[in-house]
Amino acid sequence: MDPITSVLTNAFLLIVLISAYWYIRRQLTRGDFGHRTLRYIFIITTVLLAADAVMRINHSYAIYNDAICTTCILIGCIMLPLLALLWFIYTCRATNLTIKLWIVYIIAAVIFAANTVLVVLSVIPGADIYFIIQNHVMHLGRFYFIYAAILLIPFVASLVVVFMQWKIMNRKRNPLTFFNFSMIPIVAIIGQYFFVNYSLSLMGIVVSFIIIILDIQHQYAVTDFLTGLCNRRNITKFLAAKIKELRNGDKFAGFMLDINNFKSINDKYGHNFGDRVLIDVSNVLIGVTEKRDYIGRFGGDEFVIIADVKNEEEIVRFTAKIRQACDKYNSNENKTHTIEFSIGSALYEKAEALTPTRFLEIIDDRMYIDKQSTKSI
Repeated sequence: MDPITSVLTNAFLLIVLISAYWYIRRQLTRGDFGHRTLRYIFIITTVLLAADAVMRINHSYAIYNDAICTTCILIGCIMLPLLALLWFIYTCRATNLTIKLWIVYIIAAVIFAANTVLVVLSVIPGADIYFIIQNHVMHLGRFYFIYAAILLIPFVASLVVVFMQWKIMNRKRNPLTFFNFSMIPIVAIIGQYFFVNYSLSLMGIVVSFIIIILDIQHQYAVTDFLTGLCNRRNITKFLAAKIKELRNGDKFAGFMLDINNFKSINDKYGHNFGDRVLIDVSNVLIGVTEKRDYIGRFGGDEFVIIADVKNEEEIVRFTAKIRQACDKYNSNENKTHTIEFSIGSALYEKAEALTPTRFLEIIDDRMYIDKQSTKSI
């Protein structure tokens, strides 16, 4: 690829990157961990694309400035591993990995510092560590494999984390996106080893960053912002698909759950406290359901569970299981607040031919009846 084509490619990727990030940034919670991390990734990626473009321009039309070339290579070799490390940190947080983040920060800082020292030493004529610049062309040094390993390790570690947390992630977001984000740079970094004068590693990370932005956009469209569960729109969509797949005689059950006295919680302690209660409720329900079950936030303090329950006896057992989970949570000294549910449930049979909306109305009505009976006691 000639320098001008590379510059145009970088410019195109930069435009796509800026447009995608500008579109998604308003949907991120300003100041939270995910927002800050993605912002850092975006800034560093933008700087790397610009530095790579400057280096390519420097090589075009026989304009060779060793100082510019060396500076751009330094920026690239120092900051590219930082992107990989940031992604690993983001993956650990997004997958709820049970590891103290300060340990990850220390490891990342040590790797970044060691890599920076080796990059700077590589600039010294005759050092032959990461790279050698001869006749304005960069060649791989004897120890380039160390740099490749520093780039690869965070992405490989991210893959391991995703596999470890696959079941947990699958309840709230698609783990395949995180898998793809790591795999694309891994393939690109390996390819970079054989095509040193192409910016494959950077391109791979840019493509992955765009993928994760698109995934975030998808998440905001189909999930509840606060709890991470599916939203009302996705509940209806899931029900329609499940009803369509039913065969004659097949059944499943729907449960509508409403938190008792939730309004008084908000009035007494404030909405921020109420939000923490909703998050705890979602975690309790995730813990009580199986992977094949479906759980979503219907709206306000109402939640829906769609489970492969075949008869009324199983409905009773499932309802008891939910209440037992609440009792267990309530007995915990670290609980946010006492949780109690009013629950409405019903079996769905294909022969009844109910629409998703009508079925949700039925379990909602039954939940209301349960709530009224509780108040009358």
